[in-house]
Amino acid sequence: MVAKNFTGADREALHGLLEQIGLQLVLKGFISLYAEVGNYVSDIPEMPEASRLARYQASVQGWATNARHEKINHNQFTRLLIDYLDGTHSFDDLCQIMFEQVGKRALGIQLDGEDIADIEQRRLVVRQLTDNALNRFARTALLVA
Repeated sequence: MVAKNFTGADREALHGLLEQIGLQLVLKGFISLYAEVGNYVSDIPEMPEASRLARYQASVQGWATNARHEKINHNQFTRLLIDYLDGTHSFDDLCQIMFEQVGKRALGIQLDGEDIADIEQRRLVVRQLTDNALNRFARTALLVA
């Protein structure tokens, strides 16, 4: 597949080079090969957890690598939320944490371009956003077992 992008390339030589480089990366510990499926979950557990790597990447870079080794981008809400997915917080805990983030102005919640003044409406919106984010994390293999 790669060789088709190199007009006139020697496919055998390219294949051999890729095998050699790949083997070196494996032997040096940069690549780990597994015969098993990753440990991600597709349903939201009672105490959701994202990998430490995903939590770190999201906080520093704004994206995270999922259990299928794909880059998943985050918005401001999911970037804050994933930091709390350490397996010690329930859905209700996470909703409360995110609601408090809105109260601290670390996160803005608007409806039709206006800040939501009504506390109960704001709480409902945060709960829905948290649910949506957790479902997205589950679909994109960011939640681990």
